[in-house]
Amino acid sequence: MNYYQILQVSKNATQEEIKQAYQNLVRKHHPDKNLENEGSEKFLEIDKAYKIIKDPALRKIYDSELFQKESSHLIIHNSVTKKDFTYDEEENIYYYECKCGSFYTIDNNDNSTSEDIILSCDECSLNILVKN
Repeated sequence: MNYYQILQVSKNATQEEIKQAYQNLVRKHHPDKNLENEGSEKFLEIDKAYKIIKDPALRKIYDSELFQKESSHLIIHNSVTKKDFTYDEEENIYYYECKCGSFYTIDNNDNSTSEDIILSCDECSLNILVKN
C-alpha cells in the first residue's frame, strides 16, 4: 500500500486535501480514541505517510520512486511526448494512435501530465510511456 492509499487521497491531491484527509484519519485512528491493538500501528503508518507527502521536496522524491516501482512490472512498447498526441477540441482530449488502431488518450483537464505517465491502450495490452 502506498502513502496516497494510506491517506486515502489521489496522487494529484492538493496540500489542503492531504492535510484534511490526514486530520480525519488521525481522529479516527489515534491510539487514545481507538483502543484496538492495530490502532497505534495504523496511526503511525498514517503519520509517516503524511510526513512524506506534506513536504513538497520529499513528495517529489517519493513520487519518482513510486513511478519507478509501479512501472517496473509493465512492458513499455513505445516512448512518446505529449507533443506527439493530437488534440481533439470537441472531446477536449489528446489522443495517440496505438499499433492496434485504437487510441491512448489524455484528458485535457488531467493535471498529472506534468510528470511522466504510462498509458494503456483502450483495446489491447500495449503500454506507452509519455515523457514530460
